[in-house]
Amino acid sequence: MPLYGKGKLHAWRYSRKRGLGNIIERDEQKRVRLRQETARWTQFKSPLGRVSTNIGIDIPAWIQRRHAQKRKPLTVLDWGCGDGTTIEQLAKRYPEEVHAYGYDHQSRRTWITSTRVKYIHNDATSMLRYIKKGSMDLIYSHYGLTHLLYGQSLPERIRYTQRLAERLKPGGLFSMNFDSKHEMHIRPVAEALQRLLGKEYDVKLIINPQWPPKRFLHVQRLE
Repeated sequence: MPLYGKGKLHAWRYSRKRGLGNIIERDEQKRVRLRQETARWTQFKSPLGRVSTNIGIDIPAWIQRRHAQKRKPLTVLDWGCGDGTTIEQLAKRYPEEVHAYGYDHQSRRTWITSTRVKYIHNDATSMLRYIKKGSMDLIYSHYGLTHLLYGQSLPERIRYTQRLAERLKPGGLFSMNFDSKHEMHIRPVAEALQRLLGKEYDVKLIINPQWPPKRFLHVQRLE
């Protein structure tokens, strides 16, 4: 699919062999003790499952419910998609139900060969011009948006999140996750969003105390 935005690749070589999961797997073959130490962590069968858990939404189930209701393809944006693993998996699982978009400020070589996802490569503000207001069924961000907002002033955080929420269709959902150190930066954003967006939107700040603790910001445009 075409790359929207700068169109210039700045990707680096990345090998999954150096990922923590592979290190643990190799070490487990040598040391049983390490397996016991990591047993408390949730095991995910797929990247889509991991992201669904971490943003507080069962994405496949949500897609199925929404599509059954609308009876037409849904538009989904992965904000901060990285190499596109999650959004590619979603587009592959629902080729007829989803029009998939991925955004990241750094382009990746894996995007070039994609036939299912349209990628946007630009800075966070400029990328908004590629997404019309009222055009998205689902926008989700797995930590990517958290790091952007962390580096901005409070008015900037509020304004940018508001502009993202305005891209939702009626009934659409925006979800992002964040960790404890970012809670003090996200909480005032949630409070301001509800005032600014008004009764047309429902804004929820969800704190799940279970281990590992999870924090979500969900914004739904009401129908």
